[in-house]
Amino acid sequence: ILNETFLLSERRGKDASGLLSISSSNISVLKSPMLASDLLKSTEYNQIVNSSLKNYNNGESFSCMGHTRMTTGGSEEVNHNNQPVLKENCALIHNGIIVNETDILNKYDFTKEYGVDSEVLISLFTKNLAKGYSQLQTFQKSINLVKGANR
Repeated sequence: ILNETFLLSERRGKDASGLLSISSSNISVLKSPMLASDLLKSTEYNQIVNSSLKNYNNGESFSCMGHTRMTTGGSEEVNHNNQPVLKENCALIHNGIIVNETDILNKYDFTKEYGVDSEVLISLFTKNLAKGYSQLQTFQKSINLVKGANR
């Protein structure tokens, strides 16, 4: 199912692809400036999926999420710009465009490390989480501050 849905999503973005696998004992990330169909053939992809399935067969739960990217900001050749975006001990998969990124960066005096606009969501999330909100409240507050095609 993972492979099939990953391939189906390829039409939404052909510039880069990535995978995030989370289990109770491990977090694995793979991202590359290649088609999802090519990433599926890679040794690294198969190692992550097989390891997740092995852990599942041993009674551990896991979640895998794939992402395909059409470059709208930040070169896909710089892997930090590809999804999942990793920053401040957070991983984010975001399919959208944030058009008020500059306003948010200026208002909250965030430091931008990468070229991808999704990075600002992680900055908002960690700022709101530090205020003591639950993760759900933090997500709601953060997503409500961004504007664009992201819902």
